[in-house]
This record gives sequence, structure tokens and C-alpha cells, in this order.
Amino acid sequence: ATIEVMHVESPWVTVFGYPSGSGAAVLRHFQGCGEVHQHRAEPGNWMHIKYASKVQASRALAQNGQYIRIGGDLGVVMIGVKPCTENDLLADITDAPSIGLSSKNYRQASALEKYRLTKPVEMRDAPKRYRGPSVCKRFWNWVLDW
Repeated sequence: ATIEVMHVESPWVTVFGYPSGSGAAVLRHFQGCGEVHQHRAEPGNWMHIKYASKVQASRALAQNGQYIRIGGDLGVVMIGVKPCTENDLLADITDAPSIGLSSKNYRQASALEKYRLTKPVEMRDAPKRYRGPSVCKRFWNWVLDW
């Protein structure tokens, strides 16, 4: 498995691909990624969500291409999540903390962003654990005194 953490420029993300009429359920799902400060539902099956921090936005972006349960008869659907590219939403971005985010939490979030991984980490490159002889093999070695 590959773990990739992307650099996030904005606390805004765009969620798309869900069935129209299920925006409220999708928004409830994405509230699990962090504190939603603002959202703007667009006609159709997409919306913009603003999180309290860029770290929370990166959690939402990690859900891109995932299947989520939205309840009702719709069950499980695959959704897409991308960084927001709407200029009017991005225009109000400042480096100051967002409303409701204490300066302590803002400093912690900024520190986390500085030390984020920029390259994928390959899990298959992890060292293998040495496995000695099995219990059965050890038993027969003891019985037969090999």
C-alpha cells in the first residue's frame, strides 16, 4: 500500500460525484474530517467545503475515490474530492487563524503541515521480520534429536 500526503494550499475542498439530493448526507460524512466552517452546495452533485485548517482539508482530500455510506436506498457511493479552484472562494484566504480556531491549535496545525511527507512511502520496502523454525519443526528436531 502507498501512503501519500499532499501539500494543501487552501482549507477549501470540492466534493463531487454523489447522487443529487444527497448533499446533506455527504456533508455529514465530511464533518468527520474536521470542523466545517462554511460550505456552498452547487446545483447538481458537487459542493465546496471550507475546513478550520489545511490539515483537516488534507484529511478530506485523502477520501478522494473512496466509497462512503450515505444511507437510505442509495447505500454506498464513490465520491471525488479535489482542492477547490473557485477564485472567489480562494480570494479570502489569509494566513491568520480562521474563526473558531485558537492560536494554539493553529500553531499545532502549522507545525504538522511543515513536517508532512511529500513523497509516497512504500510499505513493501519495510524490513521483513525474521521467522525461525516453526513449532512443528522444532518439535520434530527435539523428538528425532537432529
